[in-house]
Amino acid sequence: MKNNLKSLKNILDHQIYPNNYLFKFILKPDNQKISKILSFFDNDVKYKVKNSSNGSYVSISINLRVKNSQEVIAKYQKISTIKGIISL
Repeated sequence: MKNNLKSLKNILDHQIYPNNYLFKFILKPDNQKISKILSFFDNDVKYKVKNSSNGSYVSISINLRVKNSQEVIAKYQKISTIKGIISL
């Protein structure tokens, strides 16, 4: 995960901020984990939860206005503590 975040930070450092960033997570259906992910964001954040066609997985898309690349990395680091989450 650390190498992935380092590579992502290198890419994000070339963006202009503030900017919108789309976080995307995939997990097996689990309302507690979905709530836990959303708890790392403000209550008024815009998000979309979508079930896979066979219901085996859920994707969560969260659109957030970020101030800098470190804000994105910090969110991914916090969410990485939740088992069974795939971050895209």
